[in-house]
Amino acid sequence: MNKFILSFELIDSPLLLVSAIIAGVGVIAVVVWRPRRIVSTLVIGIAAGVVMFVVAKILEAMNTFQGPLPGAAIWWASGSMVA
Repeated sequence: MNKFILSFELIDSPLLLVSAIIAGVGVIAVVVWRPRRIVSTLVIGIAAGVVMFVVAKILEAMNTFQGPLPGAAIWWASGSMVA
């Protein structure tokens, strides 16, 4: 499984386009979101950050990255998911 995940081409593949489309849909959703749903939006963002942290820790424990991640990498990834 490690080689499978590491074999993803991030620059010259459809994965970049899919990621951009998902990000665009997220931006549109935030723009048209009703103000009264801010609390639920914050809860969803925090939950996404927690899920990102757990997934990164699991992948690190499986030695997917061929060694430990840099100290702040997991925190940056989790913070970006919350944002």
